[in-house]
Amino acid sequence: MISSERYISLVIDSSSSRDYAPAICIYCGRDTTTYATFMSIMLSMLVKPGLLLSAASLIWVGGSPPHIAPKKSEESRFIGVEKKGSKTIVMVVSGFLKHTVCITCIAETVVILARSCPSHPFSQVTLDVLCGNASVVDVRITPTFLVGWVLIAAATLLRLTCYRYLGRFFTFELALREGHKLITTGPYSIVRHPAYTGVFLAFAGIALIQMSSGSWWNECAGLWSTVFGKAAASLWLTILGGTLTTFVLRTGAEDKVLRDEFGEQWDNWAKRTPYKLFPGIY
Repeated sequence: MISSERYISLVIDSSSSRDYAPAICIYCGRDTTTYATFMSIMLSMLVKPGLLLSAASLIWVGGSPPHIAPKKSEESRFIGVEKKGSKTIVMVVSGFLKHTVCITCIAETVVILARSCPSHPFSQVTLDVLCGNASVVDVRITPTFLVGWVLIAAATLLRLTCYRYLGRFFTFELALREGHKLITTGPYSIVRHPAYTGVFLAFAGIALIQMSSGSWWNECAGLWSTVFGKAAASLWLTILGGTLTTFVLRTGAEDKVLRDEFGEQWDNWAKRTPYKLFPGIY
């Protein structure tokens, strides 16, 4: 009779040089470390693909313009106010980020699915291509990944809320549209530029899900363990940081033009809502 303190656990035989086709055996024991490792892998196989694909979808939706670009005449008020190149940076980087996040999330999903079906010929080819010489494919769910996913979900929800409150006045280009109104309700009653707050949250989430331990970039692409990986990580962080700086500068340009357009109405709103991006901070 097996004691109630003992349990059935599953052991992964990692004696092979590659952890692509783990042999699983059932035994009775108290090895909680092995059991926890197995459960982590199973959780990743069952749950992480859905989280990855949903994160990619959320980034795509939150990073896509809700309306067509404004007329040149509607953008004219920002000429000389908006920093030169700001519009180009925003449009190019938003497209680059959407596609990059989608590609990396799909790549990680494919790796996870290949690990779950190790006997399929396509799995070996896939793992060889996407993971190269990695001896252990340790793509998994981590607390950091979950925090990143929550940040991305919150960011997209916030941006979609901004789209709804601003309606046709929300464009990626800085513009005053025909019949433009100053919106001061909803998220705009908390901070003056909540859509940019969403960008900060989204970028933080992207960094966490893609660059932390357990991610495809980190475990398979050698993000922090190779010269190329470190260079790619530095470039990626530079792009994110530079883009966020551009958005911060944009808040000043928007405030100036809106104040000139709406005068006392804007002043009253700024008194009630003194912070641009984060309540109590900035």
